[in-house]
Amino acid sequence: MQRHLFYGVLNWGLGHATRSIPIIKSYLLDGWELTIASDGLALDLLIQEFPDANFVHLAPLDIHYGNKFTMPFLLYKQIEKWKEANRQDEAILQEYFRNNRVDLVISDGRIGLVHPFIKCILINHQLHPAPFWINRFIGKRLKECFARFNEIWVPDYEDAKLSGRLSDASGLLNPVKFIGPKSRYAGAGLAHSGYVLAVISGPNPSRKIFAEKLIKELKKSGLTYKVIYGGLDLEGEHVVQMPDNEFIQKEWQKAEVVIARSGYSTIMDLELSKKKAVLIPTPGQYEQLYLAKHLKGNNANLMFCKESSITRLGKMLRQLI
Repeated sequence: MQRHLFYGVLNWGLGHATRSIPIIKSYLLDGWELTIASDGLALDLLIQEFPDANFVHLAPLDIHYGNKFTMPFLLYKQIEKWKEANRQDEAILQEYFRNNRVDLVISDGRIGLVHPFIKCILINHQLHPAPFWINRFIGKRLKECFARFNEIWVPDYEDAKLSGRLSDASGLLNPVKFIGPKSRYAGAGLAHSGYVLAVISGPNPSRKIFAEKLIKELKKSGLTYKVIYGGLDLEGEHVVQMPDNEFIQKEWQKAEVVIARSGYSTIMDLELSKKKAVLIPTPGQYEQLYLAKHLKGNNANLMFCKESSITRLGKMLRQLI
C-alpha cells in the first residue's frame, strides 16, 4: 500500500517552502503519496512546484512586525495569536486524519501540526531562538511545544553549524537529528558572468521597502542585474514576481553574485551552491542579525551589509566581481 505523507510548511517568507522542496522530492522518489499544507505565498509556490499533490489550506499566522527596538516585545505580545494559529493547525490535521489515511507528518516550522496517532516530525533550526534573552520568557513554552513531536530534524551540520547557537538542543527531551543543510540550488557552483541576482522575500512592509532601496542602488551600480521578488506588489523593468522554480534555478545558476536577506534558508542555499553573496539582514529580525554576526569572516565569498548602509552596495559588488 502506498504510504501517505502530510507535509506542513510555515508561511513566513518563502524560506521554509524552498528548503522543503528537496525533502519533498525525496519522498516522492520513494513513492509516497503527498499532501502539502500551508497558506499564502508559501502555498502558492508549492502548488507551482508540485501541481499533482493534494493541498490543504491552513489558517494564516498574520504576525505583525515592529522596528529593531520594538520587534521582540511586539512578537511577545502576539503569542496568543501564535497559539491560536497552532490550535487551528492541529484541528485541521485532526479533521484531515478522520477522512484520510496518513502515515507520517513532517512540519517545517508549524508547531501545531501534531497528532497522537501519527508519527510527527518537526523541521526547525531555531531550537534556541534569537534574541537569546527572550528564551527566559518563551523557552519553557517552546520546549513544551517541541516535546509533542516524535523527532526534531535540524537542517544543518552537527559539527561546524551554520546556525550556531540557534540549534542548541540542550534541555530537549525529543530525539534531535541533524539532517544537513537543504537547498533547491545544491551544486550550482561559482560563475564568472558579472551578473547580479537579487532574491527578495519575507513579509511586508519590509519586503517592498527593501526592494525599492535595493533597486535604486543596483541601477546606480551599472551592473547587469535581475530582481526575483517573492510577492505580487512590485513591478519594474528588471523585476520578476513569483517566477516558477525552473526560471529561478537558471538565474541562480548563471549569477556571479547573489543579494539577499541573511535568512537561514538563504545561508543554506549559498553554502550548497558555493555562490558569492552580499547579505543584508532585516532590521529587527534578530535571527538574521545573529546569523550575519556568526558567519561574518568565515567565508571570503560572503559579505554583509546593514540596510542603513545600502549605499555601499555598488562598491561591495565590485569587490566580489
